[in-house]
Formats: sequence, structure tokens, C-alpha cells
Amino acid sequence: MGRKDLRLTKLPEQRPDTPTCHLSSLWPSSYAGTGGLGNGKPRPWRVAGISVSSVERVGRLGYVRGLDRIMLDRLLEKHHCEIAIRNPDLLFVIGGAEPDVIALCDEAATAGARTGLLAVKIASHTSRLAQACAPLHQALDASKRFPISAQRILLAGGDGERIFTASRATAKLARQVAHPIDWAATLTALSELGITRVLDLGPGHALAEMAQAFLPSIRCYAADGFHTIEDLRNWVAHE
Repeated sequence: MGRKDLRLTKLPEQRPDTPTCHLSSLWPSSYAGTGGLGNGKPRPWRVAGISVSSVERVGRLGYVRGLDRIMLDRLLEKHHCEIAIRNPDLLFVIGGAEPDVIALCDEAATAGARTGLLAVKIASHTSRLAQACAPLHQALDASKRFPISAQRILLAGGDGERIFTASRATAKLARQVAHPIDWAATLTALSELGITRVLDLGPGHALAEMAQAFLPSIRCYAADGFHTIEDLRNWVAHE
């Protein structure tokens, strides 16, 4: 069973008294944190028919863990990089031109931070991809969509904002290509909603691990951990 099958198969309805959250890093954040890197999945600008070379030249993502925000902001300005993803526990994914990301990581490491390069050679979620937002939005608007159920709460993964309409969802999703994702804010929003279970739809299991570390009192699962789609459907039906 491939991950694509998991994402496209309709899951059964849950019991109304079980507040379960479904997290997905389908795109753009399969590299949230430092897991699920370089998996070769189709990127949104390819889906929208956008040439990578048309939106930026060689870029790179890296990560910095353990550096306070004031010092990180100083390094970002110095090396012309941007925050791409904000995770809990002072873990930031940064993006920019590859030489700049390397230089920032090197300097941050000398200051005591844990750093590294991600196997993503495009500066996702930074202003370098601003030209991709509009065509991607058009492609998403042209896709098949379903109304958001009144019995369900949908939050934007980028910042935890509640989404009420499909049009708002596609607008937020397209915008994420060139703007940072704040998983820390999303997890905080989930905590405030009283979530008791998390299912990471994938790809990978980085979000489940991050949610478990941030919210240790809840149960977190990853779709990739189920052997078959029927196992996953049965779990959702009985939780």
C-alpha cells in the first residue's frame, strides 16, 4: 500500500465524542522538523505546471536547533535567509540560496546550535517562491473540492487559523509555498481545542513525533505505521 492510497481513500466517520486531529504534511512540509527529508514527492509548483527554474535558482533548506530567536534573526539578516518552518523547542527550518544557508548553518554551529542541511534543494516557504503562489492558487481552485462539514473543525497547518470555507483553504494552501509554516502555533491551537488523538496522514511520521513531544498527554499515530488501508480505516472507526 502506497502513501498515495492512504491520502486518497475516504476514511469512515468517527464517533462524535472522540476529538481526533488529522495532521497532514502531504505538501509542503514533508520535511517538518528533520524527518521525512528528500522523499522525491511531487511538489505543488509542479502540480500547477510551474517550472522550478522559473521561480528561483539553486536554493536550499537547512535547520537550526537551539539558537535563541534574537541571534537567529541576526544571522538571517546577515546571510539573506528566511525562516521557512517554525517548530517547537527552538527548531527552525531556514531557506535561501544554498551558499547562504550553508554559511548561516556554519556560523550558528559555532554559536552552539545544532544545524544541518535538508535534502530539499529549493527554498520552500520563503519569498523566493512568491511567483508560484498565484498559478498554484488557480490550479487548486480548478480542482475538485468538497464543502467543510459543520461537524468538523479544520485548522490551517501554516498557523493554526480555523478554516470555514474551501476557497479559504485553497488560498491559505497556495500562500504557504512562499510564506513560513508555524507548526508550533498549530499544535498550540490543537491543545486549546482539547484534542486527545492525532493522526499524521503523512508522508512519513515527523508530524506525529513532533505532536507527541509537544503534547505528551495525547496519543499520536502516523498513517505510515498501519500495514493496510483497512487497518487504518478500522482504527479510525473504533477510536
